[in-house]
Amino acid sequence: MSTDGIFGDVFNVQASKGLNPGLIVLIVVVGMVLIFLGGNYALYTYAQRTLPRGRRRRFPRRK
Repeated sequence: MSTDGIFGDVFNVQASKGLNPGLIVLIVVVGMVLIFLGGNYALYTYAQRTLPRGRRRRFPRRK
């Protein structure tokens, strides 16, 4: 039997044309997470350098 009938093109392998849309979404999401983490680190180091240290309030001991 020949596979040229109804199911002839089911297993037709085509060359990839461009990037997979799932790969593009993955790259965008990973990029956004890395930008978020990098921004948080930058803000944390900036705050550690510039903001004064907060003083701890000592609560009076209850008698």
